[in-house]
Amino acid sequence: MYGTIFNLKVIPGHEDDLINSMKSTSAPPGAVAFFIMKPDNEENDLIAVAVFESKQDYLNNANRPEQHDAFVNMMTHLQEEPTWKDGTYIVSELK
Repeated sequence: MYGTIFNLKVIPGHEDDLINSMKSTSAPPGAVAFFIMKPDNEENDLIAVAVFESKQDYLNNANRPEQHDAFVNMMTHLQEEPTWKDGTYIVSELK
Protein backbone atom coordinates (compact mmCIF):
# COMPACT_ATOMS: atom_id res chain seq x y z
CA MET A 1 0.00 0.00 0.00
CA TYR A 2 1.07 3.56 -0.69
CA GLY A 3 -0.18 6.99 0.26
CA THR A 4 0.33 10.29 1.95
CA ILE A 5 -0.04 11.99 5.30
CA PHE A 6 -0.62 15.72 5.12
CA ASN A 7 -1.02 18.64 7.50
CA LEU A 8 -3.67 21.27 6.89
CA LYS A 9 -3.67 24.77 8.39
CA VAL A 10 -7.32 25.75 8.10
CA ILE A 11 -8.53 29.34 7.81
CA PRO A 12 -10.47 30.08 11.03
CA GLY A 13 -14.17 29.42 10.45
CA HIS A 14 -13.57 27.21 7.38
CA GLU A 15 -13.16 23.80 9.03
CA ASP A 16 -16.74 22.56 8.46
CA ASP A 17 -16.74 23.71 4.82
CA LEU A 18 -13.37 22.04 4.21
CA ILE A 19 -14.45 18.76 5.80
CA ASN A 20 -17.76 18.74 3.92
CA SER A 21 -16.01 19.35 0.60
CA MET A 22 -13.52 16.55 1.29
CA LYS A 23 -16.30 14.16 2.32
CA SER A 24 -18.29 14.91 -0.84
CA THR A 25 -15.46 13.73 -3.11
CA SER A 26 -16.00 10.20 -4.40
CA ALA A 27 -13.33 7.57 -3.80
CA PRO A 28 -10.90 7.32 -6.73
CA PRO A 29 -9.83 3.98 -8.22
CA GLY A 30 -7.37 2.16 -5.98
CA ALA A 31 -8.29 4.11 -2.85
CA VAL A 32 -8.27 2.03 0.35
CA ALA A 33 -8.91 4.57 3.11
CA PHE A 34 -9.02 8.27 3.94
CA PHE A 35 -8.89 9.77 7.43
CA ILE A 36 -9.00 13.30 8.81
CA MET A 37 -7.85 13.87 12.39
CA LYS A 38 -8.22 16.96 14.59
CA PRO A 39 -5.17 16.96 16.88
CA ASP A 40 -5.74 17.84 20.51
CA ASN A 41 -4.83 21.42 21.41
CA GLU A 42 -4.07 22.48 17.82
CA GLU A 43 -6.78 24.92 16.82
CA ASN A 44 -7.25 25.29 13.03
CA ASP A 45 -4.94 22.34 12.24
CA LEU A 46 -5.99 19.01 10.75
CA ILE A 47 -4.02 15.93 9.72
CA ALA A 48 -5.20 13.76 6.84
CA VAL A 49 -4.14 10.29 5.70
CA ALA A 50 -4.81 8.80 2.27
CA VAL A 51 -4.13 5.13 1.54
CA PHE A 52 -4.03 3.56 -1.93
CA GLU A 53 -3.50 0.00 -3.09
CA SER A 54 -0.31 0.96 -4.93
CA LYS A 55 1.98 3.84 -5.76
CA GLN A 56 0.66 3.75 -9.32
CA ASP A 57 -2.93 4.17 -8.06
CA TYR A 58 -1.75 7.12 -5.96
CA LEU A 59 0.01 8.74 -8.92
CA ASN A 60 -2.95 8.07 -11.22
CA ASN A 61 -5.19 9.85 -8.73
CA ALA A 62 -2.79 12.78 -8.43
CA ASN A 63 -3.02 13.26 -12.21
CA ARG A 64 -6.83 13.14 -12.44
CA PRO A 65 -8.49 16.47 -13.38
CA GLU A 66 -11.03 15.85 -10.60
CA GLN A 67 -8.20 15.68 -8.07
CA HIS A 68 -6.83 18.99 -9.30
CA ASP A 69 -10.29 20.57 -8.90
CA ALA A 70 -10.56 19.12 -5.37
CA PHE A 71 -7.13 20.55 -4.50
CA VAL A 72 -8.05 24.01 -5.82
CA ASN A 73 -11.26 23.91 -3.75
CA MET A 74 -9.36 22.70 -0.67
CA MET A 75 -6.93 25.62 -0.96
CA THR A 76 -9.81 28.12 -0.61
CA HIS A 77 -10.12 26.88 3.00
CA LEU A 78 -6.41 26.79 3.91
CA GLN A 79 -3.93 29.39 5.14
CA GLU A 80 -1.09 27.76 3.17
CA GLU A 81 -0.35 24.71 1.04
CA PRO A 82 -0.39 21.44 2.96
CA THR A 83 2.83 19.72 3.90
CA TRP A 84 2.94 16.20 2.43
CA LYS A 85 4.73 13.00 3.42
CA ASP A 86 4.35 10.35 0.71
CA GLY A 87 5.52 6.79 1.09
CA THR A 88 4.90 3.07 1.33
CA TYR A 89 2.92 1.76 4.27
CA ILE A 90 5.00 -1.14 5.56
CA VAL A 91 2.75 -2.39 8.37
CA SER A 92 -1.02 -2.72 8.21
CA GLU A 93 -2.61 -4.36 11.19
CA LEU A 94 -5.96 -4.33 12.96
CA LYS A 95 -6.44 -5.43 16.54
